[in-house]
Amino acid sequence: MRPDLSQTTLHSIQLLRKLQIMCGGYVGRELDIVKRHEHGEGTSVIGCVHGLAPSTVHSIVKSADKIKEMAGSAIPLTATKVTRFRDAEMKNMEQILSNRYNKENKALMVIDNAPGHPPAVVDW
Repeated sequence: MRPDLSQTTLHSIQLLRKLQIMCGGYVGRELDIVKRHEHGEGTSVIGCVHGLAPSTVHSIVKSADKIKEMAGSAIPLTATKVTRFRDAEMKNMEQILSNRYNKENKALMVIDNAPGHPPAVVDW
């Protein structure tokens, strides 16, 4: 352990690093900074929005190509997870919708084919 850090501070740093790894670091924030800079916002304005020093914003903007490359390789993995989850949800919703459609269609057929009733005519 470094002598200038207390045990609590060291633990906080370790937790922060774990969160950065789990959450994918700051790629989203860095992409937002790069996008804002490309749209013409100044480094001090961007720094105020994100709570960063203008020098930090400048260094992020300087490494914009690397950040975009890193984000490009990370986004398909996230999209795959979302797509897999969405497929299961979509199948479930399609099944519910299909069941409901079949029930309503069956109810309409019973009403239309009832003995002694003329076919239903809708006049709009």
